[in-house]
Amino acid sequence: MSKYLTLHGTIKKYVNRKFLKVIFCVIHAAILTVAGYWIWNIDYLRGGEDEILKKLNTVREILNINTKYNHEPVVLINISYDKELVTVFDKFDIPTGKIDITDRLKIYNLLDILYRSNNYKYILCDIFLSRQYQSDSDSILEATINKMSRIRFPYNIRPEETLANTKSSYSGYSKTFLVNDFCKYEFISNKKSSLALDVWEEITFGKFVKNGLIYKQNGKIALNSVILSFPFTVTELYDDDGNKMIYNLGEDILNLMTEEEIINLCKDKIILIGSFFEQDVHSTIAGEMPGVLINYNAYLSLLHRNPSVPSLLFIVLFVAYFIMSLGIAFNKGLADLISFGFLKRNTRFAEFLCSWIGYGAIMTLLCIICYLLIGICPDILIMATWFTLADNILKIKNNKQNKTENK
Repeated sequence: MSKYLTLHGTIKKYVNRKFLKVIFCVIHAAILTVAGYWIWNIDYLRGGEDEILKKLNTVREILNINTKYNHEPVVLINISYDKELVTVFDKFDIPTGKIDITDRLKIYNLLDILYRSNNYKYILCDIFLSRQYQSDSDSILEATINKMSRIRFPYNIRPEETLANTKSSYSGYSKTFLVNDFCKYEFISNKKSSLALDVWEEITFGKFVKNGLIYKQNGKIALNSVILSFPFTVTELYDDDGNKMIYNLGEDILNLMTEEEIINLCKDKIILIGSFFEQDVHSTIAGEMPGVLINYNAYLSLLHRNPSVPSLLFIVLFVAYFIMSLGIAFNKGLADLISFGFLKRNTRFAEFLCSWIGYGAIMTLLCIICYLLIGICPDILIMATWFTLADNILKIKNNKQNKTENK
């Protein structure tokens, strides 16, 4: 009887230990899933992922699984070649020379026509009308902008530094020493609404808000920092049939068109005004892209609810993290399963390196699957490093425990 009770107690203790490990793995996977959501909302990549995403974007295009939806009627107006020279002053208001800026009189002439007609849908104008540079047209341009509705300009630091002021929104993106290109668009940055977000909210009356660490788009969990799919990528002056795609403000519109023609061209359309060539072009996963189109694609992303996080993503991440956690908890981590012939497995560095390479490969595969199917890429570097540390720390602890028990 005593032997039976002893055996029963041993089995019960073994089962309880296994059960606790499983419960711990469930909690660990849930925490990592939530942490993954928070990490993804960081507005920059850690390095290396941008090159992976460029290749994956090409694969999506080849497989025809890139997000394609009908964009709204737009008019593209280029201001790259419309310049005026203004005097630059130092902090003591002493002239120091001249600099070329966007011709503000031409901007005024266009906006004045659009203001009087008031038949456009919206004007997204990606021009920094900085007060640092002064033009003879500033007063009439500022007065016209203040009278207009359905119009937005960008600012970098403070809106009052631009002529647009109350009609301006934050525009910018983070760079690191590892990644200098534009990679992720942030809708809310330090409590400041982005240009695309303000345009979307004014057109659709939707709401994108932050509740604690969670972002919501019209009540549904969403990502604040997203990699855009770029469904709209018109960057050529003419299409294949020779039709005009992008109009130059001075030569094509103000010099050649009558006021009535300008009004008809812009009727019921979103007007995108910016530098399509040379000055304001950024490297993205879809290639070179002018800033105004980056903001417009971000607006399209909000319009089609791309920031919303599908439940499937959370389920996939939880299951993946749970399986990897089980492997570590039951001493089946990658340090035990993976070996390379050129490494001596009796060194901790070799075990760490094997483990890190293995988890990095798993996270890369997970990234590829999620991005191709859902358009969202989980973090690779941080998660691979975390699992590697957990794997090796637990292995060291178990080795010490085994040595103690064998003494």
